[in-house]
Amino acid sequence: MADRKTGTARAAVMADMAALRSVPAPEPESGPEPTAAEAPKPRRPARPRKPEQMAAKTKPQATYDKRIPFMTDAEQHKALVLARAEDGIEATTRLRAMVKLWMTDKRFRKNVDELAANDRLKERLAKGYHL
Repeated sequence: MADRKTGTARAAVMADMAALRSVPAPEPESGPEPTAAEAPKPRRPARPRKPEQMAAKTKPQATYDKRIPFMTDAEQHKALVLARAEDGIEATTRLRAMVKLWMTDKRFRKNVDELAANDRLKERLAKGYHL
């Protein structure tokens, strides 16, 4: 084997590659052209479906399609978990009911909006914002 330090290894590899280049490539196998019966048939376009067929394949629309992620503090989370343990109503269902009440009851809406404004003010003051 050739010595790599002197560069003869490179020369030996180049000589081997040159010898490989002189070997003729195998010729591709050629056969008779396929007849029309053997050729693959073209696919026909899909037939149009009726609307009732398409409706049966689609998923039913979700009752609630918008998500609003939010964080609760430990006290709020504990209250929601305890309420579910008592009556079996999930927190998300309870929160949706609160939003419906906020939407329909003016007095409840006023109280919630005032509480939210006060909480927002406290958060802004805690972050160092000025009035």
